[in-house]
Amino acid sequence: MSLSCTQISLPAGAADQTSLVPKPATNSQVKGIMRVQSACLLLLLLCAAVLSQTYDDFKRKHILPSCDDMMKNVNGNNQCKPINTFIMEEAEKVKALCKGKKNENIVHKFDVIDCKMKNKKPCKYKSLALKGKEKKIKCENGLPVHLGQGKYEDFDYDIEN
Repeated sequence: MSLSCTQISLPAGAADQTSLVPKPATNSQVKGIMRVQSACLLLLLLCAAVLSQTYDDFKRKHILPSCDDMMKNVNGNNQCKPINTFIMEEAEKVKALCKGKKNENIVHKFDVIDCKMKNKKPCKYKSLALKGKEKKIKCENGLPVHLGQGKYEDFDYDIEN
């Protein structure tokens, strides 16, 4: 078996057609392309992270727990506190109200959630959200230490929440 090669001759002016063949990219062009690809990949990963949040993430970030859940942190073992008030304010802002107070009570208006026991075994609670309710806070050494009982005559205990 024999192999033969055929020589091809190009027509005149064909040597100029080599400019149609792409030239290799320069280092700065390669770096630019890689930056664009990296930025696109980063955007894709960020989008995936945002879209991959779960319902549990949503609940944790945006939905207040029920009174039953909040009271689990208040009640001791085998105990059901009859009523508890939760202040809807940042702890540091409440703490600032007692700044400079040695041993005294202050009264301040807060938005609160009152949880009242409706069943003892197991502990179950009803809730009532109240806006701008005056609450008494006991301050000791510049810190809030006790929330005084409020008046609960406006708490409708028969409403299911």
